[in-house]
Amino acid sequence: MKLVIACPECKKKNVLPYNSKLRMDLFKKLGENLKLDCNYCHEKSEYHIDSISAENSTFGEILKSKIIVHSIISITMICIGLFFGGIVAALVGGILGSIISILFSKSNDSKKNIEFNKHKIRGRVSGIGFGR
Repeated sequence: MKLVIACPECKKKNVLPYNSKLRMDLFKKLGENLKLDCNYCHEKSEYHIDSISAENSTFGEILKSKIIVHSIISITMICIGLFFGGIVAALVGGILGSIISILFSKSNDSKKNIEFNKHKIRGRVSGIGFGR
């Protein structure tokens, strides 16, 4: 899942550098309005927290994440196995590393996107004092 916002000038979607499962958590962290520069036209605009939407990550983003996580964990487990127990321990470490990397790599979950997108802030909590 990635959080995106459309630039009002060029209409292109910008991926936000923030990560949150719920809009309320993002609201508590950033406040009701945030100013961002567009990655494409470089115009600075102010956005309401409700204009952020959650989308599925692309296949390429997920594949890259899985390859990086798998490589780091497997190589680390193989090195630890070689250091402490030789070839057999390295093979076991590599297999365990592969299993661990599958558990920790990024995946798409449409339910999380729907949950984030269906809850809006506007009109619910104005004036409470969350934010920066």
